[in-house]
Formats: sequence, structure tokens, C-alpha cells
Amino acid sequence: MAAPTSPLLVPVHWLVDAVAARVAGRPATLRWDAAPLDAIRGRARLLTIGVEDLRVAGLTINTGVVRIEAARIHPGLEPRLTGGPVTAKLTVVQERIDEWVGRASLPFRLELTEEGIVSSAGVGPLRMGKLLTEVAVREDGALRLRPLKAVGRTLPSGLGDALTGSLPLPRLPVEAQLVEIEHGPGRLSITVSLEDIDEAIDIGAPDRLRARLDDIGQGRRS
Repeated sequence: MAAPTSPLLVPVHWLVDAVAARVAGRPATLRWDAAPLDAIRGRARLLTIGVEDLRVAGLTINTGVVRIEAARIHPGLEPRLTGGPVTAKLTVVQERIDEWVGRASLPFRLELTEEGIVSSAGVGPLRMGKLLTEVAVREDGALRLRPLKAVGRTLPSGLGDALTGSLPLPRLPVEAQLVEIEHGPGRLSITVSLEDIDEAIDIGAPDRLRARLDDIGQGRRS
């Protein structure tokens, strides 16, 4: 069900709108999945927050969806929002990948397919080799392309290394764990788990949450 109009949810709507405006510069959608009585009490089986066209290190993520299970608002002089487990799902399409590869001047092309990400080198339609890869996470949290198999023919010596390696994207935070990767024609979705949320809903909340995202964006890990 869509988020009801219980007075207890007003601070959550404000927090979501404020964070979305400061971090993403865009409106966010909120869904409060709860039975009517639980909604009145500020409890939900699932709180879902969605943002579109989120920029991450030059890459435009088409949709970002944060899911907070067992969400609860604790009213009082300093209301708090708690809940968990927390996951974030980011989805990007081929057009955005192409734009990003061009801006980042990467030495290869990335094609989103049902089997994985096909990485290829060459100029225009002339491709010297193709390699099926998948997204993996290094111990330091950096995202990289991991080779799976050559596509079509054996790769020339040394080309495989050029088609894999770390991607110029922010590192995942220490507490984040890669949960799922969904491949599709022209589409890629990555889901990561995050630490449970326990956040005061006050005037400083948007800036605190933005600081966390800025740390991720700069590759800083606590």
C-alpha cells in the first residue's frame, strides 16, 4: 500500500524529501507497507524509498531503491527511524553505461547482456576481442570486472587483462555486502546489503546521511 497519512509518518516524509533534495537533487517516492493499525502506530513490514537518475562518479543510475524491513518510527522529543535489514538496489541501462564509458575514456566497451557484461576492445564496430565478465567486489570494496570466458574466439595475448580490472566507481562501504546481480538485455541491477538504520529525525539528519554518501562517493572507508 502507498504511505498513509498518519501524523506519525510526517517526519519520515520530510526526511525522505530533504535527503533526496540535498543528495540527489530529485524527488523521492516512499511506500509504507503496513497493516492499517501498524501504520497508525508508525510500524511497517517494509519501508521503500526510491530515487531516479542518481549520479554516482559520473555514472547515471536510472533507479535506486532502498528497502528497510521492520521499519519503525519512535515518537518523542527526538523522533527516530529504525529498521533492518536494509538493502539498496541500483539499476542502470545500456544508454547510461555508454555515456559513462565515453566520459571516463575507458579503453573498452561494455555491453549488458542476459549472461553478463561483455567487454570488448576496438574502434567503432571493429572489435578485436570480446570477453564475458561479471561485477565482483575486491577486499578493499572496489568494484571490478571479473573474466568468465572469451566470446566467439580466443583473445589475443594480453587483451584479457585490458578488458578487466577495477572500475572508476566509488568503493562500497565496509558494512556493505554484495547480495545479488541481475543481468538482462541492456540492463544491469546490483543489490547490496547495508547496516541497519537508527537515525534521529531532526534538522541535521539530511546532512548526516549526505555525509555518509559523500564518504562512499570519495572512496573513504571507516
